[in-house]
Parts: sequence; structure tokens; C-alpha cells
Amino acid sequence: MSETTPRGDRFWTVALVVMVAISGGLLAYKILRPRTSEQIEEVIAEQRRREVPPFELTAHTGKPFKRDDLLGRPWVATFLFTHCAGPCPRMATEIERLRGELKSTPQIQFVSFSVDPKRDTPEVLSTYASRYGGDDRWILLTGNRDVIFDLSRNRFHAAADDTDSSAIDHSTRFFLVDSAGILRGHYSLEDPESLAQLVKDARALVASK
Repeated sequence: MSETTPRGDRFWTVALVVMVAISGGLLAYKILRPRTSEQIEEVIAEQRRREVPPFELTAHTGKPFKRDDLLGRPWVATFLFTHCAGPCPRMATEIERLRGELKSTPQIQFVSFSVDPKRDTPEVLSTYASRYGGDDRWILLTGNRDVIFDLSRNRFHAAADDTDSSAIDHSTRFFLVDSAGILRGHYSLEDPESLAQLVKDARALVASK
């Protein structure tokens, strides 16, 4: 039986180290390899699909309000209307509760778009906000119907239908938008765990800045 020489031991040790290094390098490349231009374009396209486009409406204060006024801070969007006899009062109550729960993170803004802008004048929205403890962190918006409905249907996918103005069909979801205006998630009014996740996700956006 032949014996392994010290030189042979060194050879196999070096060979083993080289093999491990090559394997580790291949794994690192697999994980950290740069994205192709096609992959980068896919990421950009997805962000564009989820970006809230520029808009200009009127706040419940009577002042103009633009999408760009929200850049730099996360915000929670909802769609409701003041004459709603269905879920809107619950949504407004939940907005009031969430503002209290997120009191330690005042960077987070709440924005409600009226899907009945014809009746929801700034004065009407201001009264409605006061009913639910309105403060500077809750902006209620009215204005051009087409702008609001385009946002609802095509960007937030919170379809609104006002064929019967007494019973406007609209989403009861809450939408989280980051400081760059990118839609990050939606949460159900009917699910307490979903709303609890909204609070966690909103705080995470603030912490990540």
C-alpha cells in the first residue's frame, strides 16, 4: 500500500481550497450578478405601473393640492364620500383610529379622495373631517371627477361607478404609498390583521428613509 507524502498532502489541500473558492465564487456570482438591461427595464416598468401619477385637486381647506405635495413622505389613500350610508363612516372611523395609532410617526399622511366630488365641496369635506377628529395629517380631496375616477380605476384599481349617485360603488381598501409615490400595498377594512399589517408597513417605510 502506498503512503501519501507531505508533498501529496499539500497538493490535495491546495486543490480542495481552490475547489471551494471556485464554488463560492460561482455562488456569489449567481446571487450578486448584475441585472441585464432587460431585467432593469422590467423593474422600471413595474414601478411605473405602480406609480401614482401627478394630479391636482382641491383640499377640504379650499387650497389646491397636488401629488407632488406628498413626495417625501409615505401616505395612506382611501376613496369615500360624505353622503355614503354604507361603509364610509366605518372607513372614516378607522382613519381616525389609525392616525392615533401612528401618532409617533407624524410623517405619515392620510389622503381621502371623494368619489362624489359634485356634492363633496371643500366646505362639506371640512365638516366631515371635523366629525372624525380631523387634523393636518388627514387631507380630503375633491375636484375634477375624471381625475379622481381615473386614479381610482386605473391606478389604485379601486373601481368606482357613479351610475347611481345615491349608491356609488367604490373600494373600501386602504392603500399604502411610499415617499416616492409608488403604491406598495392594499389592506382590507374587513380584516383587523390586514390593518395591523398596514401599521407595521407604514412604520417600516418611515424607518427605511
